[in-house]
Amino acid sequence: MSSRLSFAPVAPELAIDVLYVMSTAMHADGVVEAGERKALDAAARALGLGSFTMPRERPNALRLDRPDAERALIFAAAVWMVVADGHAEQNERALLMDLTLRLRISEMDSRHLVKLARESFGVIGQDGHARDWAVAFSMLVAAVQDPVHSEL
Repeated sequence: MSSRLSFAPVAPELAIDVLYVMSTAMHADGVVEAGERKALDAAARALGLGSFTMPRERPNALRLDRPDAERALIFAAAVWMVVADGHAEQNERALLMDLTLRLRISEMDSRHLVKLARESFGVIGQDGHARDWAVAFSMLVAAVQDPVHSEL
């Protein structure tokens, strides 16, 4: 059971860009795993987009005029997608390295965001069960946007 408060409060354009980059990460190794599909669906629900048709191109998804927290979110979401299938293939790692450069994510910030993305999958609720992936993704978004008040 998740409340409306569990949903990640981001602007619709940013949400679409996040999902677009996640989709790119999902396809990076040439194989789309069931866990990756589940992760993308969960992120879409967490971002309030539900199921929608992924745009073929988002040429401005990686633009640098975004605030640091938005660029960090795009990177963390890509990491979250790579973590979804349990292993990072060489093409996926190369994509993440490319994103750090293109989004100007520092090495220190990159390590922190990778840690947050990995931790979000292991979040256990008060009932002792793993959180729903949409809630886990919402927690990741909150941790990136407001690290002081996050649950991760």
